[in-house]
Amino acid sequence: MWADMLDSFLRMPFEFVITQSFQFANRQALINRMQLQQNRMIQAGDKKAISQIMEISEVLDSFNRNVFSR
Repeated sequence: MWADMLDSFLRMPFEFVITQSFQFANRQALINRMQLQQNRMIQAGDKKAISQIMEISEVLDSFNRNVFSR
């Protein structure tokens, strides 16, 4: 998926600059935002969101196991 994501840009008939930014975030704030989003998806009862809910649970578990360094 990521490998061919920018291919269409490379075919454009003009020059361009692609940039990316990074910002450190507070660990607890991230956890709170993920839990809030997960709760919203659960409350919505959307069957299509089940895999996303599970993925959020996996990331939250990784935070609890300190897989992501501080």
